[in-house]
Amino acid sequence: MSNNTPDYEDNLAFEPAKANGTLATIARDGKAVAIRCYIDSQHYFDLGLEDAPKKMDWSAAKIWCEENYSRLPTAQELQFIGRNLKNINKMLKSAGGKEMKKGWYWSADEYSNKSAWLSRINLHGLIKYSLKINNLYVRAIMICD
Repeated sequence: MSNNTPDYEDNLAFEPAKANGTLATIARDGKAVAIRCYIDSQHYFDLGLEDAPKKMDWSAAKIWCEENYSRLPTAQELQFIGRNLKNINKMLKSAGGKEMKKGWYWSADEYSNKSAWLSRINLHGLIKYSLKINNLYVRAIMICD
């Protein structure tokens, strides 16, 4: 998988010292573009500094991410963000980014041909599925390697 993302099981397990947000700011051409969120000492993802410019349906979200050299987060990555939201928002602000919004965010994971998984970030990463035609927030996982 890209960005050294592990294959997840049903439950996530984190080392507390590594689960508190990030340890690095990722830059392209000298400009910060992401924060590196460590799941453990070997696995991480690079969270973009801002949401997409507007809410969008799942297909448009996937296209927008691809056009911006990124991908949608997995449902498990969104759960990680929700569980560590305070620290992640602090790191986003310190890197010049914008805090995650209180609302539903698309994940890359499909539930069916017509539905995909999403997460309510401010409710500890609550996960459910919804029709792909709904317009939701999008925060990309940058492909920085």
